[in-house]
Order: sequence, then C-alpha cells, then structure tokens
Amino acid sequence: MSLLVLWKARTATAATDRINLGTGHKVLVDISNELPNGTSFTIHCKYKDDNLRNHFVDPQQKYGFKFRTNFWGTTLFFCGASWQGRQVEFDIFRASRDDTKRCFYHWG
Repeated sequence: MSLLVLWKARTATAATDRINLGTGHKVLVDISNELPNGTSFTIHCKYKDDNLRNHFVDPQQKYGFKFRTNFWGTTLFFCGASWQGRQVEFDIFRASRDDTKRCFYHWG
C-alpha cells in the first residue's frame, strides 16, 4: 500500500529544490503525504553526487523538486522513505522509463 501511496503522490505540488543537470527536458517531481491516520514520513532523494537531504513530510503536506534531464537521457533519481518503522526505496525518476510519461510545463 505504501508504494501505491507514494506513486500516487507524485502528481501535484510546488517544487522546493532545483537541480540543473544539463539542457534536457524539464522535470518536476511532486510528493504529497496521503498516508492514513495522520502519519508523517521522512524522504531522502539523490542523483549521483547530488544529495537532496532528508525531508520530513507531515500529513497532507508536500515536498518536491525540479531538474533538467542530462544530455544522454540517463538521469536517475532514487529515494528512500520511512515512516512508523517501515522503509521503502524506489526510483522516483528514471529517464528510460519516465521521460515520455510526463506533462509539459514552464518554470520561471
């Protein structure tokens, strides 16, 4: 159930971190806390040497980041999330899987 919640949570918020990897496509990753029973979680995302640190997400709150994909189309962001003694790790963005499955937008 937790993976489904986090996958579903990828779809709506304002970004807080910006990473410039290159001149590729603009990507916005959005994570909102929709876990049941007022549960908070901690999430930690990384790209190679770019560490976005731990972020604590309260119930019904959001966290996000945006970036440009690299020239070679090999961009990979992965995250680990933990809550109430549970833990999960996953690829939140993998260019080979996700680059054609996104909405276009403009950031300032």
